[in-house]
Amino acid sequence: MSGRTFGFQASWDETLRKLTAGLDIDGTQLRQSVSVAESMNQQLEEFVNRSVVTYINDSGDVTIGGALSAASFSGPLTGNADTATALATARAINGVDFDGSAAITVTAAAGTLTGVTLNSGVTASSLTSVGTLASLTVTGDATFDTSTLKVDSANNRVGIGTTSPNKALDVVSSGTTELSIRSTTSAGDSALLFGNVDDTYQASLLYDASAQSLLIRSYNNTTVLDVSTADVDVTTGHLNVISNTGAPTMSFGEWSSGSNYLAIESPSMYILMGQNAENDAGYIRTKGTGALYLGSNASNDLTIANGGGITAVGAFTAGGNIATTSGNITASGAVYSSSWFRSYGSTGWYNQTYAIGLRATDSTWIRTYGSTKGLLTGPLAATLSAITSTSGFNYVMRNAAYTQFAYYTSSRKLKENIVNVAPSDSGAWMDALQPVSFIGRWLGEGDEPAVEKAWREADVQVGFVAEDVLGNDITAQFSQVTSEGDELVATGWKWECVIAASVAEIKSLRTRIAALEAV
Repeated sequence: MSGRTFGFQASWDETLRKLTAGLDIDGTQLRQSVSVAESMNQQLEEFVNRSVVTYINDSGDVTIGGALSAASFSGPLTGNADTATALATARAINGVDFDGSAAITVTAAAGTLTGVTLNSGVTASSLTSVGTLASLTVTGDATFDTSTLKVDSANNRVGIGTTSPNKALDVVSSGTTELSIRSTTSAGDSALLFGNVDDTYQASLLYDASAQSLLIRSYNNTTVLDVSTADVDVTTGHLNVISNTGAPTMSFGEWSSGSNYLAIESPSMYILMGQNAENDAGYIRTKGTGALYLGSNASNDLTIANGGGITAVGAFTAGGNIATTSGNITASGAVYSSSWFRSYGSTGWYNQTYAIGLRATDSTWIRTYGSTKGLLTGPLAATLSAITSTSGFNYVMRNAAYTQFAYYTSSRKLKENIVNVAPSDSGAWMDALQPVSFIGRWLGEGDEPAVEKAWREADVQVGFVAEDVLGNDITAQFSQVTSEGDELVATGWKWECVIAASVAEIKSLRTRIAALEAV
């Protein structure tokens, strides 16, 4: 049987013996029977070799190891089919045919709710009532009668009268919107509590049923405002808040004088605009000193002192005149004006920090204050009022540091070690000095205008080169210098020294000429 397990429980010979037992057959019939049996055995072996039949028990049951194909099967088949595309005959489920080839949508009929659960696969239902529910959990939005009640799960908001609530609780009505909070007993109070998750509540709006008043209370349950017929009198055009003494703490409108005014009184004498008194409020106060203070955040931004002085912190803007007869106007910021800054009397401008300034004591001069010196970084110019000679005038000299002007003088009182110039010195100086002619350079930016260039080139001058004068040991004393760091830089030459040296040389020449003429 080619090594395969063939499940006959007895050998073929035993099977043949059983088949022929009790039969009266001759040899020919036996050979024919054996031939038939051998043929059956051969066919059966070929059948087994094709791995179709693997086991046959005594009851005739056959176990198949591979696929089995047949045109048809007679008798019942049991077990589950590995694959199927559709039922041979569709079956109706709540009026909808189902053959297994595709999903269907089943509309639940009324009364088909089982227990407390409606199957999640039901997409539509004609249920109109579910009776009494012990509890209800809804995931997602919930809508009741369109806009009567709307739960917005995306934003965690509830709307009454709106399908789009803007706040945690949004109550909307086309007419007068009312929110009623009432007690079931005549002595029961009603309240709205305000707070956060860390406290039970921090403030409240409470209706006191026994006093029939509305109380606004702070975080510590202290009544901040008690609105009742005994304490608040609201009439047409007036609002009066009365203290226990009978005098108004705050009044809008008429009071005892019968005139219209605003009066706010407190121990600190405040009119507050804001919150938290001096910490966050804008205010007007007097402090009982007679001075008037306007400020914010506990800073007196504007103070009008009892004596009339005005002190401002920051910008101070006025559309008209700012006048004071005896006090000062002080500003810690800049003062801007599109018109004149005017002073009266022998006054002017004064710097408090450095004690320097400019002032006027008459109509002729602008004078510096005290010993103040003036420094101009730009040119100083004046219009000429007359033509005169040097008589009656002094030359003005400026030092190299630009810090001082002085009259030029040649007075003996300012000189010492006076020695007459020797002819040998004057001759050496004259020989060392080298006069040159030149024209000034164009120092402007861009192209020089043709007119200015023509004037500059026609203005030929005669003089010395300052660097040459300083660079010669003989003439260096005639040089004008300034310092740039540790280095002396030539800026010009001392014309008065050159004139005096020239005079000494001329006198020496005249003496020698006179001696020659006398021979």
